[in-house]
Amino acid sequence: MSADPNYQPIVLEKRIHPRQKVLRFLPGKLYREDDLNGDQIPCRPLDVSAMGLGIFTEEELEEGDRLILRLQGEDVELIVVWMMESPGETVGFRYGLKAKQAGVNLEEIFARHNC
Repeated sequence: MSADPNYQPIVLEKRIHPRQKVLRFLPGKLYREDDLNGDQIPCRPLDVSAMGLGIFTEEELEEGDRLILRLQGEDVELIVVWMMESPGETVGFRYGLKAKQAGVNLEEIFARHNC
C-alpha cells in the first residue's frame, strides 16, 4: 500500500460482471440475425459473464453485427462489441459479444445447460 493519498491501484478487470472461463460448448447454435436459416457460425466459447460472451471463430464478423444464440425454445440476441485477430499461427478471431436484452443472464443460461 502506498502512503500517497492519491494512489489508485491498477485494476485490470473493469467489468461490472467478471468473466468466467468456459471449457465446454455453447448451449445452442449461433447465427447471424439476418440469416437465421443459413449456416450456423462455428465457434468456441472462451468466457462468459452475466451480460457478455467471448468466442473464437474463423468467421469474419464486424463490430455491430447482430447475432442470435438459438437455444431450445429461446433466442438470445447478441451484438459484436469488439474483435481481435488471433495473434500467432492460429487463424481466426476473438470476439466480445454483449446480450442486447435487459434481464438476460448468460452465465445462468450456460449453467442451466451444463456448459
